[in-house]
Amino acid sequence: MGEEKVVDFQGRLNKKRIDQFMAKLDGIYGLAADIAAEFSELLAQNPLEAIEKLPEFIDRTRDINENRAYVEAVAGGPNQDWSGPLLGLVGTVYPDLTKEEWVVALRKVLDFLDRQNYINAQDHVREIQEPLLIGDIILNRPLYWPGFEPESNFLRRHNQVASFRKAVEKREEDFWLAFATIRVKYASLPVRQWFYRRFPSLVARTIEAAGAIICKNMRYAEEKGEDPEEELQRQLAKYDPDTHPAILEAVAKQGWVLL
Repeated sequence: MGEEKVVDFQGRLNKKRIDQFMAKLDGIYGLAADIAAEFSELLAQNPLEAIEKLPEFIDRTRDINENRAYVEAVAGGPNQDWSGPLLGLVGTVYPDLTKEEWVVALRKVLDFLDRQNYINAQDHVREIQEPLLIGDIILNRPLYWPGFEPESNFLRRHNQVASFRKAVEKREEDFWLAFATIRVKYASLPVRQWFYRRFPSLVARTIEAAGAIICKNMRYAEEKGEDPEEELQRQLAKYDPDTHPAILEAVAKQGWVLL
């Protein structure tokens, strides 16, 4: 028998993303927070082992309710405030995985989401902040797109750079805000330009996700007998013109996971 392959993740994991995500969990119920902390520690050491054990950790958050079946039946599914952060934590390591590892992680996440009703699945997707994972989820399961109304309203309230800058100080790595910001309908040009300078990596990954979402719309248009290129232009018109070259590059490259 050959030797088991040992994967060294320590040189390629950006553990800062894990720490930033955990810092946002202030106020989460104590037992759920403990489970998330344990999961984050395993992710930092061996993300593939943690991802493989994701269903076990999710079950532990669901078992916090002593009468789990009844509570979830009444509520419409698992409590996204408890189990959702585990999906969000998978997102923190997603950019550091290989494409083959993306497939493993995406299947685990979708396996959980597919067992919920679509509204509960949407609530859980909202707990994820990593654009690349969100893009792959929506490309494969368009029904799980939860929208970004809170962020569009946020941008309407803070349409000046000074107000916006102060309001986003505690919103590091917020995909939903980034996605709303690159849409021309919601953010002013000065706000967009400041956001691009402040969060260049987040914006670049959000553009990748936008490319995946646009591809999803192009596929749907083609299935209906419509011209996918015309759909591409309709979708592009929703985004900041400054992002068009990068979006078109993402669409051409198609570097996401389609199961």
